[in-house]
Amino acid sequence: MSPLGLGPAIVLAGLLLAGCGAQSQPAASMNIDRATTVSFAQRLAQADADVQAASLALEAAPEVADNAVALTEALLERAWLSGQYTDFVDADQALQRGRDAQGQTPSFCLVEARLKVTLHRLGLASAALERCGPFADPQMRERLEADLQFMRGDLSGALARVRGRLNAHPSVSLLVQMATLQEAAGAPEEAKALFRSAEDADHSGDPAQRAWLRLRRGHVALHQGRWEEARAVYLSADSALPGWWLIEEHLAEIEALMGESAAAEARYRSIIERTDLPEFMDSLAGLLTDQGRDDEAQTWIDRARDRYDQRLNRFPEAAAGHALDHFLQFDPSRALALAVANYAERPYAEPALGLARALVLSGQWPKALDLLKRHSAEGWASAEWRWVLGELLIMAADAQGEGHQQAALSLNPRAADMYGLALP
Repeated sequence: MSPLGLGPAIVLAGLLLAGCGAQSQPAASMNIDRATTVSFAQRLAQADADVQAASLALEAAPEVADNAVALTEALLERAWLSGQYTDFVDADQALQRGRDAQGQTPSFCLVEARLKVTLHRLGLASAALERCGPFADPQMRERLEADLQFMRGDLSGALARVRGRLNAHPSVSLLVQMATLQEAAGAPEEAKALFRSAEDADHSGDPAQRAWLRLRRGHVALHQGRWEEARAVYLSADSALPGWWLIEEHLAEIEALMGESAAAEARYRSIIERTDLPEFMDSLAGLLTDQGRDDEAQTWIDRARDRYDQRLNRFPEAAAGHALDHFLQFDPSRALALAVANYAERPYAEPALGLARALVLSGQWPKALDLLKRHSAEGWASAEWRWVLGELLIMAADAQGEGHQQAALSLNPRAADMYGLALP
């Protein structure tokens, strides 16, 4: 999992895409021809300039609530690019200043809901939407409500909502939402086609958005076990925005999966040097452990744990899923409590799978099976979901287990290697 949740969560409609209307619109400062190659460093510098300009506008006219909205949006975009949680602190503070100065306009409520969804604070996101009133942008509101529906476990309801909106008002962001839902429902080819359609429909001129859409399509191929296809798509994303760590970490993952350990190690070290993000310290530690370099691996594990603890203290809901991956792998004694809290806030497939894995590690696999069986009727059917459910059913001597595992293998022939349960 990547720092801002590059997993199944529908919030991956993206911090840029969240603001798109019938056609994707560029950020105010982005006016880049598609033939132009822009590096990640240049794109991040532009995001820095946008934050600075919005900050100066808010300082000059703090009584104008839309200035707080503009600064929050600029900070969210930069966080999406950089992976740094510090921008969330500043975004929260910008919203507080706008709230204190003028109260809640419809645009203010919507950006507050976006921030809370991004931070996985679903109750606060719902409350913000309720305060928006009838004048808030209905398309944005619908997309956020679909986010919330998905993250609360109602996959079929979210599918129906997004399908209806997509038929009535097609847009890049709705195509991305539908692709994410189809992936969760076990339809990866449909998901890839929708991500490709989103890229074709994207007229923003923003290379980061174009790269991100390709990255999402490659991620689907990865979870079909099509590693060479995934790598090719990731490389096309890199050509759209060279130097983005988010693309490079996916290339490193492919290299590690394909046994190219030296290349993966070098890439992870480079990414860590640039970002200091703990997810990649974990990945590097895993590579080192596989090579018997346990002392060096432990140094990175300890460093990553310190970063996760800092995040959990400041943004417990947003950090829980990523921190859980760390503790499941390196410190199972802390995993179960974290998994319970993560699932309580977001009771959908990804947190449910995390909780199931933590329950298995704590010797409570029957509870894990009960959990996944309760959710199966909601339509979750990704390769990982099918494999883990099948493995638990086989542990319970249930004949349906083999059928679920065969279904998983039909979606991803490498499912056993990618998703197998760790046992205590």
